Amino acid sequence: MGIYNFVRVMVTCPRCGSEVSTLAEFKLGFCDLTTYDEGDKLTWSGRDQRHRPPNGDADGDGYAECPLCELDFWLVITVRADRIQRPEVDRERPGYIAG
Repeated sequence: MGIYNFVRVMVTCPRCGSEVSTLAEFKLGFCDLTTYDEGDKLTWSGRDQRHRPPNGDADGDGYAECPLCELDFWLVITVRADRIQRPEVDRERPGYIAG
């Protein structure tokens, strides 16, 4: 999968229905395994901001595993004005792990 970042999320697992705290992997910004929280400012590049999208707005995928049922799911990661918004479960996209 390569290098990515993490965002800490509190979500309802779409696979088991439990409210869980977990880390979601995502590939937005400068990917160096940084862990972000909702509201954090995303770093776009290591040295400068040349890779910053217009207005600091971007949408991407997040991938997570439920710590309780150990099944996976996808999230939508939204960045507005360089800030990570509340990640939302992508209920249309199935996980890889059969359950």
